[in-house]
Amino acid sequence: MGRSFQIGVFAGIPVKVHWSFGFMLFYVLFLGQAIGLNAERMVWFAIYILVLFFCVILHEYGHALAAKKYKVETLDIIISPIGGLARLKSLPDKPLQEFFIAIAGPLVNVVIATVLGLVIVFGLTQNPLDISENFSQIHVFSEFLKMVFLTNVALFVFNLIPAFPMDGGRVLRSLLALKMTRVKATLIASSIGKMLAVGFVIAAFLNQHLILGFIGVFIFLMAHAEYKQIKLLDKLKATTIGELAVTNFQPLKTDSLIVDVPADGPLKSHIVVNESGYPIGSLPIHFIEDAQENLSDDMQVGQLASPKIRYVDENQSVESAKELMQAEGLSVIAVTKNGQLHGAVDRNIILDFIKS
Repeated sequence: MGRSFQIGVFAGIPVKVHWSFGFMLFYVLFLGQAIGLNAERMVWFAIYILVLFFCVILHEYGHALAAKKYKVETLDIIISPIGGLARLKSLPDKPLQEFFIAIAGPLVNVVIATVLGLVIVFGLTQNPLDISENFSQIHVFSEFLKMVFLTNVALFVFNLIPAFPMDGGRVLRSLLALKMTRVKATLIASSIGKMLAVGFVIAAFLNQHLILGFIGVFIFLMAHAEYKQIKLLDKLKATTIGELAVTNFQPLKTDSLIVDVPADGPLKSHIVVNESGYPIGSLPIHFIEDAQENLSDDMQVGQLASPKIRYVDENQSVESAKELMQAEGLSVIAVTKNGQLHGAVDRNIILDFIKS
């Protein structure tokens, strides 16, 4: 999602603020000035924004904790002008799991709004049912509570709009995926999101509403990115690593000279074998480039080779192989067939496949 800044780690999950959130803060300050809030009311308005910020974070933790139930890790939570985003390491296996993870966030806002609603009705003596958005009275505690109540109702409704990256888009996809493939479900959900985004932009232009236009553009881009991501994920899952493996490669022997390592072959990073031809390690491309530029001509492969080597059966998906390489910092993996060395795949081959 571009550059973001970490503000803390809670329950083991980093919380970050996207750089574009600064636009929203400037808009809020401008709005406070435009509606004529004095110093006291501006302070209360600032507190309200912090509470709103906190409610959004709680909303995202609803997603994160629901994901944890299904053993899906949350990488981080990012706050942006359109709300928050709990970035999951992977999608849940089943559509219903995605449904419960997606709906958990809005349900947090329902809980908050319910608690505040009870406090407003039973704890306030003056006009508890007069719930109108009136920033000029925000310095009155009862009105402040009503504003926070309305905010959580709005967060619930807004996040259920069927458009990515809002929860409604994921809820819609999960329900569609019960009857069709996830890729097709994502295409339909993202298309609906794009149409809504175009409607937001048109409405923003007609009403000269800058923030609504910004939200529309943001939704359009995120809906498009979501479809591309799911389409790529499906491609990585459907393709076996054996289909990408280079089988006619020559592994490097430990006594080979670094200067003799080919620079234009199908593999940029190489499998290293001992005198008996048994794989004992790997030689990443950046090791080779550094050695050829800075070290002596008689440097041997065995002196630079990394002992890291992992074997992957040819029938494993490209997705699982890619995750293994990322997790262990591997630049090349050995591909086996019936338990025997069959080929090799390096990082560049996978990157070229992703771009294709």
